[in-house]
Amino acid sequence: MPAAPPRETTLLARLRRENYLRSWSVASICVAVSVMYFGTELNPILRNWGLDKIPNYHLVVAAAVYALVYVVVAMGQGALTRRRFWRSGPRRMRNALVSRIGASVSRKLGVKPLLFCFGSFDERRIVASVVNAKSVVAIGAGVLPLAALRPAEFEFRLAHEIAHLAARDCQSDRVVSNHYVCCALFLGASFTIALTQYVDTAWTLLRFASRPGVMAGHNPVVSAALGALSVATMFAVVMLFLLAERRATLRARELHADGLAASLARTSFPSEAVISDATARTEFINAILRPFVRHPDPSYRASVVATGNPFLSADKIFFVTQSFLLSYCIDLSLQLIGSSARERAELVAWRLETSPIATVIAVLVAGGYYVLSTRLMIGTAALSARNSGTLRGSFAMFPVFFACAVLGTAFMIGSSQSIWFVLLTRRWKISQVWLDQWDLLSLIFVNVVTMALALSLSGLTAAPAGNKWQRLLEWMPILAVCVAAATMVLRVLYA
Repeated sequence: MPAAPPRETTLLARLRRENYLRSWSVASICVAVSVMYFGTELNPILRNWGLDKIPNYHLVVAAAVYALVYVVVAMGQGALTRRRFWRSGPRRMRNALVSRIGASVSRKLGVKPLLFCFGSFDERRIVASVVNAKSVVAIGAGVLPLAALRPAEFEFRLAHEIAHLAARDCQSDRVVSNHYVCCALFLGASFTIALTQYVDTAWTLLRFASRPGVMAGHNPVVSAALGALSVATMFAVVMLFLLAERRATLRARELHADGLAASLARTSFPSEAVISDATARTEFINAILRPFVRHPDPSYRASVVATGNPFLSADKIFFVTQSFLLSYCIDLSLQLIGSSARERAELVAWRLETSPIATVIAVLVAGGYYVLSTRLMIGTAALSARNSGTLRGSFAMFPVFFACAVLGTAFMIGSSQSIWFVLLTRRWKISQVWLDQWDLLSLIFVNVVTMALALSLSGLTAAPAGNKWQRLLEWMPILAVCVAAATMVLRVLYA
């Protein structure tokens, strides 16, 4: 099969790399969040089963349950995809002109999907998917006349869908979707167990307080409601940012596919190339939902394609959500060690000598996701800079990226279980937050500054030594956080 043109080959390689990193980063954060909270809720239940001799037995059981649930969800997702495909009534493509255009685009992109026709002449969609591990492009019957009447528009639309397959968008999105479903199920189960425990505790305290001569210091119903509200808020914010990250990525993929299609078809964005998600909504609703719909507004897509580089404007929502998840994973790993800075310092100093594996596991949980997510963010920013063809590495973008990092981190702090722990146990004394969580806040501050700096310098990758600069920038935030964490540990050991 002939190789794709150099520019398309480079862009496809970069997009495949971003999809690979994103799949693993989302998988790691979803597994960590699900296992952490579900295992914590299972801990009191499993303690009665005689599993105390197994280190971190509750996390081991939670991880095994997650693996089982993921297999079931993946099988269900595959069955649902096959059912939708066959229910559309696909027919093998017999149109010689369409087959010839499809073969030409497939050769340029290095992928050979199966072409099908589906629906009636009212069907004007072109859908790319992976069915039974085979790449498939289903072309609506209403689109077929375009091949003869407006071949450039038809080639653009077909190249857009085949570009999704060549970049492996479908496979990556399916893995991410499966993990999001599993994470939602596990967080829902964790909240249900926690709510049951809150209600049971409140009921026990009410019965105790109703006895003669017993003075109740606080209302157990109010305490249970506040506890349940804090847990529900924390879980809701996590899922909200996971969904926002998915939408931002899907929107960026549409622009990437537009850029590849325009480059292959040698044409501009056609006026009717895509049926927008916003066709059936009012302008007011469209303005509210515009950042979250999968397909950006056609006029915006046309303007981005007209610039000749759809990678110039990376979606800021992506960087905000990634900053939230990065800082959240730092918080999650510290929670595996202890609930407060002093407790974590004492446990680390003790566990490094008695049970170093328990400490190493917590570090690996955060480190695995941090490496993947950091490389994903720098790679996304570098992809924009490299394809602009100009050297844009400067501090001019530092305020923008710093604002994105601060915003994502602020949302994390507001939903952090560690912060809520301090506020609830210290009777809402905000002054105690720094004393109890100084290590968490210090690591987050280092992460925000170094990440914003690395993102702002991503334009250096457009220089002749771009690959070397990108590798350096990808590891700069990682090394900074590792040095900060090691400094804190050494401070405790040699205090």
